[in-house]
Amino acid sequence: MSDTNHSENNFYKGLFYGVVLGLGLVWFLGTKEGRKVKNELLSKGEEFINSAGQKIETLTDEDEA
Repeated sequence: MSDTNHSENNFYKGLFYGVVLGLGLVWFLGTKEGRKVKNELLSKGEEFINSAGQKIETLTDEDEA
């Protein structure tokens, strides 16, 4: 009986997280505010990746010298 309860609990947890994730995606893709936040996150992510790449290149150049 406890295995059945455990499986049901996992099902409802998964259902809950799926609904929350779905609502988040609808908000990001469907509202002006969500699109604005998405674009800001994308631009900050690009900046982070570029700065990390530059630091890695600097470290690699120092190792070669």
